[in-house]
Amino acid sequence: MYVTGTFQTYIGSYFGLEKDSALTKDLLPTCVFLYIFTSPVGGFLAQRGLNPKTLIAIGSSVTISLFFISSCVSDAKAFFACYVIAFAFNHGVSYMAPIQ
Repeated sequence: MYVTGTFQTYIGSYFGLEKDSALTKDLLPTCVFLYIFTSPVGGFLAQRGLNPKTLIAIGSSVTISLFFISSCVSDAKAFFACYVIAFAFNHGVSYMAPIQ
């Protein structure tokens, strides 16, 4: 999750945001906050006996799709929404496969 913190400077620069923009400062905390809600979904699917490969495939395909969409948008808020949801979904669903 710390990679998001590293990219905050570049994200702000790309979208022309101020150095201390609230949008870039809230990127990592929002990812962590949404991760709290997506990890029970991944845990539930893992406990239901879903194949780990399937669980990783679901999490990764949704994440890659949202990362691709976030790379195509030109609005900072749209990027923020896609990136945060993808990041949280990836950590919440794909990282639960080792629980089995």
